Amino acid sequence: MNWIDQVDENSFKPTSITNTLRDSKPMQASVKHMYLALPIYAKLPDFLRKTNYKSPADVDDGPFQYAYNVKETAFDYWAKDPVATDIFNTFMSGVRAGRKNWVHWFPVQDRLISGSSGRDEDVLMVDVGGGRGHDLTTFIKTFPAAKGRYILEDLPVVVDDVHDRISRIEAVKHDFFKEQPIHDARVYFLHHVLHDWPDEDVVKILSQVTKVMKPGYSRVLLGENVLADVDCHIYPTLVDWGMMVLHCGMTRTVGRWKTLCELAGLKFIKYWPPPGDGDGIIEAVLAGDDL
Repeated sequence: MNWIDQVDENSFKPTSITNTLRDSKPMQASVKHMYLALPIYAKLPDFLRKTNYKSPADVDDGPFQYAYNVKETAFDYWAKDPVATDIFNTFMSGVRAGRKNWVHWFPVQDRLISGSSGRDEDVLMVDVGGGRGHDLTTFIKTFPAAKGRYILEDLPVVVDDVHDRISRIEAVKHDFFKEQPIHDARVYFLHHVLHDWPDEDVVKILSQVTKVMKPGYSRVLLGENVLADVDCHIYPTLVDWGMMVLHCGMTRTVGRWKTLCELAGLKFIKYWPPPGDGDGIIEAVLAGDDL
């Protein structure tokens, strides 16, 4: 498995794999996060038999809850444990940093910055459920001349866990199931958020954004792995399995995203596929916009 190399009798040295595990906090967190999930996978066959092999859709009564004998979401459960919270946030930082960021291949200037107000006081981007702010930080560093404010939204347990945000990022404590406090932003961005939730909750989350969008101006971008209709790459299928087990969520096809956007009052504009097996971008506007 290439964990160690033998250089002589009774003499060994680490490989690039073990060096990474030693040095990379996100990699360490991914291993720890995997161990948090192992009890769920161990009891998954029993859960599926019990539920007649139906795809779980109740976030309070899924494989996670069955394994841990609780009646709350995985996020609520982890939020009570500072160690588990830090593991998850560090793991997600690694996930977001591990592949080419969308700002480097999506036509940001053409689709987002052009057509924005160009005023410093207006909000250019809201990162809904944005964790530690990796995407906003990358965006700002890539487009430093872009005018406007940058809002990072997440739960208090996440916002309070970050102490090194760059100065242009404004942190707002927010539950995305509740009323969206930032109106008329140019972009509402959700990265690795909606795959954590079943369809009904996805519509609820998006609907809170739809209510505050400015007609003819605001856009929604969803950063998600997307399942191909045929010959799907293995990575998004593994993510799909993990989302089902942990959150009763799923990885979705383009067609399913289009349907969910429409149910939330949005018009699906385009799916922008990523280079390689990373996250694509789903672009949408208000249903009544003539675009």
